[in-house]
Amino acid sequence: MEERTVERKVGKTVGKTVGNVVENVVGRTVGKMVGRMEERTEERMVESKEENKEGSKDCNMCNQLQ
Repeated sequence: MEERTVERKVGKTVGKTVGNVVENVVGRTVGKMVGRMEERTEERMVESKEENKEGSKDCNMCNQLQ
C-alpha cells in the first residue's frame, strides 16, 4: 500500500511539473506571436502615415499648378 501512495505522489508531482512546463512554453510562443503581430501592425501604421504625408504633398503640388 505504501509503495502505491509514493508512486501516486511522484506521478502527481511529475505530471504537475510537465503540465507547468508545457503551459509556459505555450504561453511564451503565443506571447511571441502576439508581440510580432503588434510590431507588424505598428510598422504598417507608420508606413501608411508616411504614404499619406507623401500623397498630401503631391496633392498640394497639383493644386498649386492648377
